Amino acid sequence: AGAAGTAPLTGTSSLASGLEVVLPTGEKRSPESLNIQSVMPGYLEALDMKLVRGRWFSDADYASGRALLVDRAFCRKHLGEADPLQTRVRWGDQLLPIVGVVADVRRDGPLSEPVDMLYAMEDFDRPAPWSYLVVRAAGNPADLGRALLREVAALDPLVSMEDPQTVGELFAATFATRRRLLLLLGSAAVVVLLLTAFSLVSALGQFVATRRREIAIRLAIGADARRVSGLLARHIAVALATGLAVGAAGGLLLARTLSSELVGVTPADPLTFAEAIGAMALLAILASLA
Repeated sequence: AGAAGTAPLTGTSSLASGLEVVLPTGEKRSPESLNIQSVMPGYLEALDMKLVRGRWFSDADYASGRALLVDRAFCRKHLGEADPLQTRVRWGDQLLPIVGVVADVRRDGPLSEPVDMLYAMEDFDRPAPWSYLVVRAAGNPADLGRALLREVAALDPLVSMEDPQTVGELFAATFATRRRLLLLLGSAAVVVLLLTAFSLVSALGQFVATRRREIAIRLAIGADARRVSGLLARHIAVALATGLAVGAAGGLLLARTLSSELVGVTPADPLTFAEAIGAMALLAILASLA
């Protein structure tokens, strides 16, 4: 368990200005502001953060407050090719070493970009006006949350606390709006698919009905049913191919409007388009048989 002034998926952040990054070469860089997160012992481990290089904060670091951690996004943005473990950050009158590099965190959800983050140790003498307590444990999260509320209230009845939330609940909240939108789009897609099926059956039935006289004449002059069926199949295949080509082109254009709602897939995902084209082709074949 551990606490911090801000936490991922909560919409909270903290900026620090006036800091100076000193590279191993002696070059000094002064960003306008830096994203900073003050953490207490156990916080990073409770979130199961991944250490990429260097080490975690030690007990001695927490006692002295003279060490920093950064993430890979910080290294990419501010350090370039410089070795982060040989880099220092001037904070007021202190020159603090970077002792470790952790993996990036998408703090506002999977669709957000990683934030260049500087992790410092919480000042116990001047704690933040609010903080987030993160607990990693086995068992039912609901039972754990109630137990935590009781323990904190027993320590200090004046502490104001919000209801505990699991990381899964916070994660789901970032997708609530998108989930509603995609559910609406999915429902509309089902309706469109049903309308397409009925339209295909009607259109193909009308196509055969308008050529009924021609079919009768062909059969009368000796054409067998197999050849007539092949002729109809060719006409249907041409119409289907044309419709699929136009539909795929329209889909590629319209899919770009959904790019901000997609996770782990591109608007022009080949597998998605292949599945859609296959479904339409199967629907047309079933409609032709009907």
